[in-house]
Amino acid sequence: RPAPRLPPLTLQRASLPALGCSVRPFSTSGGPVLFRPCGMRLNSGPMDHLRREFDNWRRDFDVMVMKFKNGSYDSVNPVDAWIAADVLCFTLTFVFPPLTKIFLVNGLSNPLGFALTGLCSPNLISLLLDCVLLYYVARPMSQGAPLNTFLKLVVGGTVCGSLFACALPPYMGPTAGMAALVMFFTVRNPDIPMRVFLIPDPVPLRHIMSVVLGFATVQMVLIHSPAGAMFLGGSAWAIGFHHLQRQGKI
Repeated sequence: RPAPRLPPLTLQRASLPALGCSVRPFSTSGGPVLFRPCGMRLNSGPMDHLRREFDNWRRDFDVMVMKFKNGSYDSVNPVDAWIAADVLCFTLTFVFPPLTKIFLVNGLSNPLGFALTGLCSPNLISLLLDCVLLYYVARPMSQGAPLNTFLKLVVGGTVCGSLFACALPPYMGPTAGMAALVMFFTVRNPDIPMRVFLIPDPVPLRHIMSVVLGFATVQMVLIHSPAGAMFLGGSAWAIGFHHLQRQGKI
């Protein structure tokens, strides 16, 4: 007796929003921005996921090094270069502690630090966290953006965040620059669904950023946290930059 025939197995690719992908590009002159992961993946354990992501990071780092060796500086992902600069500057300040004051926002005593603070994390834990956020949040959200737009957002957001935080305790780190990139992407793609840990259904990005902004405000007002002030300053710069860009003034 022949075995019963089973219907063929078909896979249907979900729509881009369902997969967590951007509908609108970061910049109209750049390619579409895709969140990572974006596509169908087989179920795997947490160790397999960590190993895969580590392989992705190592591959991207090798590509960046190869491009630097070949002199292809214009094709290097700016976030990868930012991560490398953060690691390098942190190493220098660890070996030569007096160099820390170059990157430190401490009132108005170090105006140069208003722009350079985004290149150095204050300690090892912050460095690891900043590298993870840069690679897994800022990198995919800024994919395809023109370099001049990227630099205007990061440098302007860092300076604006430093102005917000200069009256608070000393601080340094890339918080304001990252906030500018994420907020700029948010105002352009407010309804992009994002998956949040412990929440079963996707949440619009604007709701997530509203909670983060509220938390940063509480940090700045109640406990005088310079990190919260830096985040608010970078976000304010991104909103203003987007408004001026829509008016054609930038």
